[in-house]
Amino acid sequence: MSVEQGEAIGDFNRNEDKFRKRSVNNEDAYGYDEGLSECFHRELIAADYWEKQERMDMQRQEATCLRKALSELTPKQRKRVMQHYVQGKSSRSIGREENVSYQVIDRSIHAAVKKMKKRFWREVAFDISNSK
Repeated sequence: MSVEQGEAIGDFNRNEDKFRKRSVNNEDAYGYDEGLSECFHRELIAADYWEKQERMDMQRQEATCLRKALSELTPKQRKRVMQHYVQGKSSRSIGREENVSYQVIDRSIHAAVKKMKKRFWREVAFDISNSK
């Protein structure tokens, strides 16, 4: 090996050592593995994460309340409410399908919604009284 080759190898090793030391000095205090750091260090999770979690919990509770309220309706009321609000059908079209006037459908849907609201507020009042 010539002197120039030895110097080149020495320079290379010094540079490699210098960059290794820099990377160690500049390394994140917690290190970073996708998703793993957040498990052990809650402070690394974005602020909106907790808001999203809270929103999802609220949506789950609302869906549960809605299912319970729907379960208390008569089969006809449940069918009419689902056709009107979920499928977007008008009371006139539902009435034509069932061979009844649209006023009967309107009254049925109105009574169903009233019953569901009553159930929903009972559920909310129960949750509030249990959280105190």
